Amino acid sequence: MWTISASRLILRRSEGLRALWWKDNSRASPAARTKRSTEFFALSNRVVFPPSYGMLSAMGVVSSRVRKSKIASAVVRLENVSRVYGSGGGATHALRDVTLDIGAGAFVKVVGTSGSGKTTLLNIIGGLDTSYAGRAVVAGRDLRALNDKALSRFRNRTVGFVFQHFHLLDHLDALQNVALASFFSGREEDSRQRAEEVLARVGLKDKMRQLPGQLSGGQKQRVAIARALYNRPALILADEPTGNLDTRTSGQIIGLFERLNAEDGITVVAVTHEDHLFRRATRGVRLEDGRVVEGREA
Repeated sequence: MWTISASRLILRRSEGLRALWWKDNSRASPAARTKRSTEFFALSNRVVFPPSYGMLSAMGVVSSRVRKSKIASAVVRLENVSRVYGSGGGATHALRDVTLDIGAGAFVKVVGTSGSGKTTLLNIIGGLDTSYAGRAVVAGRDLRALNDKALSRFRNRTVGFVFQHFHLLDHLDALQNVALASFFSGREEDSRQRAEEVLARVGLKDKMRQLPGQLSGGQKQRVAIARALYNRPALILADEPTGNLDTRTSGQIIGLFERLNAEDGITVVAVTHEDHLFRRATRGVRLEDGRVVEGREA
């Protein structure tokens, strides 16, 4: 089995993630830092890291397919979900009484203006935010009923996360960035073989040994998608996956999501400001002021 040296990985991973964190956030606004904190939490909660940033929870890698027999027709079911930040006069209502079903195999685009609640919705579905009112059931699991360990396992075994920022480790090549998933998943399989498979699946068979600095923006996002695919997720949550890409490259990335949905049967939920690029989505959901105003029904 091909692996990365655990001792070297722990040391360099910790240093690399700290450097990546400060590089990304030193000049970011408070709102941007909060969003990236959540993204880093989704990327691995098993790295020793300052508690205020959360324990990084899956190196994009907190994913793995749930057996289809266990997935109900609605992969995602939200019932009267509300999320409020702050309290009193300064409270912000990010989501207001959201009820929403997303069926297995759907390709859903979530649109709305900035501040409409799109990212909050994704965070709740992905088990990254549990401070909500109402009920969220994903892949047959009532997220509110899960303890921390079970919730981490849910993220590891059910969801693949893709973000606007790629969150690749600069000192690891594409193959190593993807295979890093094996370190967190604990799965008994050839990590190199699986990493090669998913990189080939996203069209990077000839870029496996390239460092992130040698890749284009679109290629970096493909590596991030391959990393999310490593553990065979039933559900991919993508938060502005084309936000840092030009129009042509964005179209290619969206085309990749469409193929993964159509050919592999993966349910895809993508938050976007670029509604026009997701014309082939099977369903659109529009949020305004934290409420679903379009697309409540499949």
